[in-house]
Amino acid sequence: MGEAVSVALRGARREVVVVDHRPEHLEWAQTLGLHNLVGDATDEDVLRRAGIERAASLVTVINSDPSNLYVVLSAKGLNPGVRVIARASDESAARKMRRAGADEVVNPYQLSGNRIAAMMLAPRLSRLLRGDVTSEHFTIRELSVPPGMVGRTVADLGRETGALVVAIWRDGQPLRSRAEDVLRAGDAVLVAGAAAEVEAVEAAPAGGVQPA
Repeated sequence: MGEAVSVALRGARREVVVVDHRPEHLEWAQTLGLHNLVGDATDEDVLRRAGIERAASLVTVINSDPSNLYVVLSAKGLNPGVRVIARASDESAARKMRRAGADEVVNPYQLSGNRIAAMMLAPRLSRLLRGDVTSEHFTIRELSVPPGMVGRTVADLGRETGALVVAIWRDGQPLRSRAEDVLRAGDAVLVAGAAAEVEAVEAAPAGGVQPA
């Protein structure tokens, strides 16, 4: 799971540090040129060396609920603002991790079951989203509205970048995206399109995107 998460984040051009106490389990990370650290992620000193105090997010997918719980507690203690996503094997463990501060908890068995059901109920959508949704052909990404697009409309963003705004999050609530909606500072948008189109949204300079 850690390898799959790291490869997807690398595809989205995010800086990733992979931590594992078994050196042989980091060979794939070295091959891909990812930052990696040999150590026990439940150790606060190891988390500090990995950069937890300046990290935006942490994903803990150790095959042990107690270990993941300890990583959640340690990470939130060292950096209360870090977004933590944790793996849990059942709902009881998930509740404990949420109480410890995990922002999102994932049960891989439940996800796999939902994915299999989706393959049956919506096979074309399932094929579209299978594996890598950050390929050069199709990307889905949640982005903060860049300063260059504040005050512009959803239609402006689509016309100038080619990306499709699927939804807007405002004050923590999802909103259906309409062409005339004006984007505000603090909004987040779920955008879809070719990788270059989505990257154009993220890189919008002050004053808006200039059409090619």
